[in-house]
Amino acid sequence: MFGAVWPVLETGLAVGGYRLMRAPAGPSRNAAVGLWLLNTAMVGGWTELFFRKRALETSAVAAGAMVVTGAAYVATAAKVDRPAAGLGVPFVGWLAFATVLAAGISRRNESRR
Repeated sequence: MFGAVWPVLETGLAVGGYRLMRAPAGPSRNAAVGLWLLNTAMVGGWTELFFRKRALETSAVAAGAMVVTGAAYVATAAKVDRPAAGLGVPFVGWLAFATVLAAGISRRNESRR
């Protein structure tokens, strides 16, 4: 499922980021772009933690943090470009699912730590 979902989410984020970067510079736009960059970087960090390092508990915490930063991105982007914000909503929903999934996997593997 990850392989099918992430390209769609990443495309939405890319289009949203593009729209934001084309908006006139200003405090809200700059904050939205900063949160967009942060979330984009955090995706790579979560992937490293969960899949490569198998740091399950840490990846669950990171996913939860990404829900917060993702929601902040959507809220901030909505002040600048509502379609860009809308494209981030599925990303936040998927992050919530990933948080629950990572926490569950972490709990089921406590004996392996």
